[in-house]
Amino acid sequence: EVLHQISHDINQTYLDQVVEVLVEETSRNNPERMTGRTRTSKLVNFPGDLSDIGTQVMVKITAAKTFSLDGEKIEQEDTHGAADTHDDSIPANS
Repeated sequence: EVLHQISHDINQTYLDQVVEVLVEETSRNNPERMTGRTRTSKLVNFPGDLSDIGTQVMVKITAAKTFSLDGEKIEQEDTHGAADTHDDSIPANS
């Protein structure tokens, strides 16, 4: 249970962030949603289509779950130079 809370807390830091996602496949639960991973291997689900598979897309994170993130694909020109700069490293104890 502690691990679940830590994972959820880390995923919460992604809310409203724009991240680059490598699209892997359709969602197991909904064929209208795509599944992919961020540069830091976070699982992201978002609406998309089959032509997205194998490409990198920008996704704005709209919801954080314990072990995955939900988001909306945004067009490249909508990012205004945004990059996947989210740092999900765990801070060292002092």
